[in-house]
Amino acid sequence: MLFGTVSCTTKMAYNNLDWIASWYIDDYVTLTNDQENDLETRIESFLLWHRNTELQNYLVQIKYIQIDFNNGITQPNIENYIESLKGFLEVVLVKAEPDIVNLAYSLTDKQVAEFLAEFEQQSRDKIDKQQSLSKGQRLEDRLEKIEHRVTSFTGKLSKSQKQLLDNTNKKLLPAFEQRMQFRRDWANAISAAYVIRSGTVLESEDKKQAFRLALRDPILQSKTFCSEAYLAILEHNQKIWVNMLEKLIVSLDEKQQDHLNTKLDNTIKDLQKLF
Repeated sequence: MLFGTVSCTTKMAYNNLDWIASWYIDDYVTLTNDQENDLETRIESFLLWHRNTELQNYLVQIKYIQIDFNNGITQPNIENYIESLKGFLEVVLVKAEPDIVNLAYSLTDKQVAEFLAEFEQQSRDKIDKQQSLSKGQRLEDRLEKIEHRVTSFTGKLSKSQKQLLDNTNKKLLPAFEQRMQFRRDWANAISAAYVIRSGTVLESEDKKQAFRLALRDPILQSKTFCSEAYLAILEHNQKIWVNMLEKLIVSLDEKQQDHLNTKLDNTIKDLQKLF
């Protein structure tokens, strides 16, 4: 919401999150009519809670970012923003966890197999795409995405700013293999939860509670499925990003500063309209 969303689409995307969520889930598993109706009801309830309790926090955070931007952002500022974003996500996951568990528990064995197969297929597709590109092509593709994201907030970049992004891109450590292993370890944990559900030893309510406990880490503590090597890479890359952002913001000319302020202003207005 703070860095990744282009402000002109914030309001439209938020107001259609129920449809977007259903569409996203449909990519992985085919729900029954009853499951779809239940999901729609739960999403509506979740969004009402989110609109009434969380949006104000996002609005305040963006206003602080804008103030810091105009007064001179430092690396500690940016690190604080990152921690705030993590905190926002944790609150959302804790709130959504019971609904996620209920939907997950309602899936049939056939639906579970469909979900896990689709998840694995998407991992294989990512691997195939990665292997089809040379190291140079991967760097080029990533740089293109970085430039696109940055220019959506700053407008056209200068030659030196483009060089800063290029240098940053080259300093980032690759994490593709570790990320794919993380995805598989996460999927294995999901599969293990369904093994518990399929067991016949426990009574129905006890079984559901055991299933919920088995899903807690995949939902609320997914970081536990990251290897130490993966976590080290993520930490390294975050430091590279923070350093780059501070340098980039200092380098913005007046026109770029106006462009970024306009983006932030529009995002603030969009969020205010959602209350």
